[in-house]
Parts: sequence; structure tokens; C-alpha cells
Amino acid sequence: MMNNLQELIDTLQAAKYIRLEGYKNTLEVKQAMQNADFYLLSSVAEVLPTVLLEAQSCELPILATNVGAVIEMLGHGIVVEPNKLNALIEGLEKMFDQKESWSIMGVHGRNFVKEAFSIQHHIEKLIELYRE
Repeated sequence: MMNNLQELIDTLQAAKYIRLEGYKNTLEVKQAMQNADFYLLSSVAEVLPTVLLEAQSCELPILATNVGAVIEMLGHGIVVEPNKLNALIEGLEKMFDQKESWSIMGVHGRNFVKEAFSIQHHIEKLIELYRE
């Protein structure tokens, strides 16, 4: 769909606001996240969006749509209804209203990932399952 999206961007004269990056390798994605201000997951469908763990590990504040396991994977962030433009706009407004808290949100998210998704945590959960 990249060509279709680029045509739409050109038609809307939005090229100064929107850039389609295309394929990026792991290192390029990590660098992009480390240079970002916040992460937006605007999906209408997901199952297990591990990109949220990656973004939180980079201490990015998160705005995400409530799809799949987003709630379980998000330590601290803003969650909005999927597939509703007004909800996404309101989420962005809320995100920018909290701009002074972005670094705190990022630290909380990273700490959440370190605790809830650590190897030690998963081992403890597995042992707990076997004991039941």
C-alpha cells in the first residue's frame, strides 16, 4: 500500500508532515525510537504488539489504541478506542497536554517492562503454574 499512501500524502500536500520510512532493520528501528519523543500505536487490530515493549524499553511515553493485549503490555500510557479518529485526536491532545510528564511516563514504562517482562518474572510465573 506504500504507493497508494504516498499518492494520498502528495494529494493532500502533507509531505512536510508525513514521511513513509519503508523497511527498517532492527538497529534502524532502535535508533528511530531513541530519537523519538513518544510512540503512537494506532492499530485497528493486533494480538501481541511487542513493539510496545520495545518503545517502553526506550523510555518512550505511549499513546495506543485498545487492541489485542495492549492493556496488559502497557505499564503507563494513554489508551484510546481503536478505529475512531476522534478518539485518536483526543488521545493526542491529552498526550500533548501532559508533555511535561513524558520523561516520567517513559521511566515508568521502562520499569514496567523490566519487572513484568523479565526472564525472572516469567520463570516465577511458570513455577507458579506448575505448582497449581
